[in-house]
Amino acid sequence: MPLRLRRNLLMFGLLGLTLRAGLAAEPDLAADRVAAAGGDPAALVRLAERYETGAGVPFDLEVARALLELAAERGDVVAQYRLGVLQAGGLAPEADLDEAYHWLRLAAANAADAPVGLLAGAMSEALEERLDEAALERAGQRVAAFTPVDGPAELPTLAGATSGDGSADLAALLPPLGCGAPEAVSGSDGALTLLAYAPTGSMADIAITPGIRADLARRGAALDVTLLSPALCAIRAVAAPQGAADGEASGIALAGVAEGSRAVLRDGDMLVIDVAAASEPRYVSVDYVVHTGQVWHLHPPPGEDGYLPAGQSLRLGDGSNGAAWQVGAPFGADLVLVSLSPTPFGADRQPGEESVEAYRARLQGRLQAAAGEPVRLFERVVETRAR
Repeated sequence: MPLRLRRNLLMFGLLGLTLRAGLAAEPDLAADRVAAAGGDPAALVRLAERYETGAGVPFDLEVARALLELAAERGDVVAQYRLGVLQAGGLAPEADLDEAYHWLRLAAANAADAPVGLLAGAMSEALEERLDEAALERAGQRVAAFTPVDGPAELPTLAGATSGDGSADLAALLPPLGCGAPEAVSGSDGALTLLAYAPTGSMADIAITPGIRADLARRGAALDVTLLSPALCAIRAVAAPQGAADGEASGIALAGVAEGSRAVLRDGDMLVIDVAAASEPRYVSVDYVVHTGQVWHLHPPPGEDGYLPAGQSLRLGDGSNGAAWQVGAPFGADLVLVSLSPTPFGADRQPGEESVEAYRARLQGRLQAAAGEPVRLFERVVETRAR
């Protein structure tokens, strides 16, 4: 990424903190949904912020993008700017530089000399070197022809409610880090830690200010930011909309790792996954995303489809049902992804391993093809360490 563009992304992160400063004083979630459905741009932006951070709702960048677009179409300059940044930063599930440039130029034109307009103008200039003349001309025509829409908004499917443990309220204090929703974990002493994720090489250390850490401390929580490879972050963003709220809800657990605690395995430990029995048959597949850029297809074995009959549980990884999965080098922060689906979910994959980029594209395609089916994904960051 060009240095100039990275500077502008930093400014976006700082602006995002300002935009969220008053979230606790805003209308509640139910009121925002009603106002957003009526076409209120400010309510649409507030809802988008919730889905960006998992504040009382499931983390879902695609829903956040759709809500920002509804607000941007209604002339909201902040939404236009943030939609452009979301696309330009590659965090949107369907990132598009043409769209990013269009929205940023529109925000720059509509906000004149306001700070958000200046930021939008600077970022759009940085994008110009990455677009051809035809794309720049199309964007100019769209900006000139833009007319805000009005009236009710057709909202995307919205789900979720504030969690009972207050972790969503804590997560709302953080800026969007572009690597999935934070998790609240409890230590052996009962102390609460908000475990957040950020892409390696990002500016999370700057965006998370001392004031944010102090605010979390006043609420009895510490903050621990784990850096993941950008490829893992991209897969988390794809998997999040289909994910279960937690392992218990999906009937999946990592053996020996308590819910609400950090998953840490050391050299020689076994990665063991338990799938609880359910009233309906399912197909189970397990993929392991390595921080170095490979995806290992652990289950089902070649020639099998992963069928699990109704009423039967399953334990994988200890050798009782197939191979034993033992932790070894290279050590780092990896990702376990388990799918439960009514039809074979991983039938198009090849045995062995593939690149993260190819896997992400296939995962997104499979989820789109399975739209309407009760596909659930359980994903968990696992830290592997030497003894």
